[in-house]
Amino acid sequence: MLTAIGSSGGNYDELTISGNGISSIENVKFGTDGKTVRIYPNPLRSNKLSIDLVGFENSENVQVKIINLIGQTVFHEKLNNPTHFDINTLNLLSKSVYTVSVQSGSTIILNKLILN
Repeated sequence: MLTAIGSSGGNYDELTISGNGISSIENVKFGTDGKTVRIYPNPLRSNKLSIDLVGFENSENVQVKIINLIGQTVFHEKLNNPTHFDINTLNLLSKSVYTVSVQSGSTIILNKLILN
């Protein structure tokens, strides 16, 4: 359970969930396995979002998703080069807060993206 303690809602920069006893999600394990994801610039004020991935070099089926505040996936791409990825956000994203999800196998890393 993730609970906001303030009156303005949740505020997170990165969320990592790990452990084998997660009962509400079946057949999915969360953990980073030493992997990290850096998104920049953040807040985003241009049309180019860059994503650096560390530890994904030998991973297969690495996927990047951008998810809006109501849970809709607005961008989804399978990466051929799981070390660096650029996204042209022109006509893709509007000013808001998004979640950038990078997933490979049982590893899921979430980052907050602010678009000004």
